[in-house]
Amino acid sequence: MATKKPLARFWKALDEIPEATTDRQEWSVRLGDDWAVAATYLTAMGRLAKEVACPSPGGDGCPRKVVKHADGRLRAVCGNKPAECDPVDLTRDEVTCLALDRSKLAATVRAMFKAEESDLPPGDGVAMLVGSHGVAAGLAIPIVLVIPGPMTMVSAETLSAFGREAGPVAVVAPTAQSIPQEVRAALASRGHLVLSLSEIITVNDHRVVGTRPADEMLATLREKLLTARVPMTSGRAWLLPADARWDELTFEFTAADVINVRFRNETKRFEPEHFQMKDRRTGKPTEQWALLKIFAAHGGKLGWTDSGAKVMVKKRKQELGKKLRASFGLQAEPIVWKRGAKVYQTAFSIRGDVLDDGRRGTRG
Repeated sequence: MATKKPLARFWKALDEIPEATTDRQEWSVRLGDDWAVAATYLTAMGRLAKEVACPSPGGDGCPRKVVKHADGRLRAVCGNKPAECDPVDLTRDEVTCLALDRSKLAATVRAMFKAEESDLPPGDGVAMLVGSHGVAAGLAIPIVLVIPGPMTMVSAETLSAFGREAGPVAVVAPTAQSIPQEVRAALASRGHLVLSLSEIITVNDHRVVGTRPADEMLATLREKLLTARVPMTSGRAWLLPADARWDELTFEFTAADVINVRFRNETKRFEPEHFQMKDRRTGKPTEQWALLKIFAAHGGKLGWTDSGAKVMVKKRKQELGKKLRASFGLQAEPIVWKRGAKVYQTAFSIRGDVLDDGRRGTRG
C-alpha cells in the first residue's frame, strides 16, 4: 500500500478552491487529517460566507445560501424549487471565510530553499517571488511560488520574467497539476525548474520542512549557473561564495601592477586586466587601478587633505566601485563615504607598502 504523502489534501485543495478562499467548514472537510498543520496557513478574512457547498450540487439555486435569522441563528438553505438538499444549521465559526496566508507559505518555502528575501517586486499574489537561493556571490536562483487555483492561467513568459538577466528560475507549485503541461514544458525548454510542494515537502513534528536539502533540490540549476553562466559574466575575477562580504577580503600590492587578494584561507594573484582595469589601446593600467593604489597608499582611507586626493573625483570612485563589484560579484558598495571622518574608506583591507613606502600610489 502506498504511503499517504504529507499534506496531500491541502495541496490538492489549493488547486481546486478559487483564490484559495472558502468557509472554514469546507476547508475542514477537504483537509481531513491535514487540518491540524494546514490550518496554520489559513487566515480569517473578517467576513462570513454567503453560501456553502452542497452534497449533491445541481440547479440554479445551488450551492446552498446562508440565511441569517432574526435571532442570530445561521442556516444554509437550498435555493432550488423544490429543494434538493435539507437545510443545515451552522455556527458563525463554520461560515467564517478563511484564505490561504500566502506570505506565511512563502516564508516556509523561502526557509526550505535557504533563500534570501529579494528587493525586487514580489509579484501579484498568484506568482510570488519569495526570495533568491545564493549559489555564489552575485549569482542566485529566484524562487517563485505559484498558486493559480482553478480560475487563473499562468504563462511561461510571466514566470521566466522573474529570472535576472534571463537566468534560471525555480518555480514551486502545489501539485504537478497546478501548472498546465504545456507551460511546464515551455519552462523546462528555457532552462527553468518546476517543483511540486506535494513532492518536496514533509511534516516533522508539526513543522513543514523540505524532504531534501536545498542544494540537492536545486542541483541542476546550481550546476547550470556555475558551469555555463559564470564564464559569460562580465569582469568576474573570483567566484566567491554567496555569503562572502567585503570585510573578509584583504588586498595587498606586491608590485605596482600586481595585487594579492586574500579571502578566508585562500590567496590569489591579480593584475590590472583581471579587474578590467587595463586600457586595451595602450596596454597600460586605467585610472581605476591608479586610484586603487592611492587607497592602498593610505591604508584604505582617503580624505581631501591626503596626497593624491585632488585627482580623485566622484566619477572615478564610482567606476572603481563598479569594477570591483563586477570582479567579485559582491553587491554591497566596496568604497563608502564616512561622513563624520570626511573620508572615503574601503570596505576591505588594503595595503601598498611596496609602493615606495605607500606614497607613490598616485602614479599609473
